[in-house]
Amino acid sequence: MPLVSFRPSRLASLLAAAGTLLAAGCGGDVYQRFEPQRILSLGDEYSYIGTSPDDAPGARYTVDALNSDGSRNCADDGYWLWNQRVVARYGRAFAECPVSGHVSDGSTRALARERATVNTLASQLDAVGGVKDKDLLLVFVGANDVWDIYRNPSAQVRPPDLKGYCAGEGEGDNKGPTVPEQQAACARGQALAEQLLAWTKVGARVVVLDLPYQGSTPQAASEDRARLNSLTEAFNKGLRFNLPDNSRYIALVLANNRVELAQKTENSPYPFLNRTEAVCTTESSAKACTTATLKIADASSNRYEYVFAAERYLSPTMNRLIGDLAADRARDQPF
Repeated sequence: MPLVSFRPSRLASLLAAAGTLLAAGCGGDVYQRFEPQRILSLGDEYSYIGTSPDDAPGARYTVDALNSDGSRNCADDGYWLWNQRVVARYGRAFAECPVSGHVSDGSTRALARERATVNTLASQLDAVGGVKDKDLLLVFVGANDVWDIYRNPSAQVRPPDLKGYCAGEGEGDNKGPTVPEQQAACARGQALAEQLLAWTKVGARVVVLDLPYQGSTPQAASEDRARLNSLTEAFNKGLRFNLPDNSRYIALVLANNRVELAQKTENSPYPFLNRTEAVCTTESSAKACTTATLKIADASSNRYEYVFAAERYLSPTMNRLIGDLAADRARDQPF
């Protein structure tokens, strides 16, 4: 009997088909990587790219690179925000900050706004006609909620009709908070989880970052650090405890853990030289922080100098670390 020869391409096709049939026959799912039609970044100052008339175009809450004429250069990949790194993995850049060699159109938008809270998050989608099927939403919000509760006595009360974990239910490690202001923070994390779940019912996929400890930031130097961290922890647990464990549509990124690792003084995998202070001069507000206002010569993302840029906001290196973490999580999630 003559031997039957197969071209390599034909053999590969047959093997792929056999693998598909085997997976189906064993009850398995055929995994196809999710390719979003739109990528929309939502949140607060941590994700903001300036577009308002009062802003320098491209102004952000990190260290901004400058062009030779002194204008902001948000496209310099040594100074990208975390969300810019995520969309770059898809070959894209935000329409608000075009990058050479990347697709920069209306399908990829930076919609985060200053002073945004969980309660105002959904309104950011109004500019693009709301959420749609096959959207990928990048969400990073909660810092303004924590600081509002910390500073505002009227926000430091347990919300009415609160139930479940945030109302103090549970046992052991799963017991919810019992301090009213912590319950208030937890309730805001819960509200965020509920909003994300509502978006997935429309067909959107979500990458959501939890919140770095606000009491460990330079902005908290003269504040009650322990109290701010307890509010942050309550917010994060309100988010995590109200997301399903096996959700395919929501990828939770533990940004807080990554920042904590960066701030460790012993056995940290990241050799930062300064883990507590801001790299920008004290005279610079967070959005005025640029390569011209630094305490050092170079704060680009390939250097382990400072964890923080200014106030509570992250340096380019820290943005790279959580951006790469979020990008990996997005690409590995079986959306």
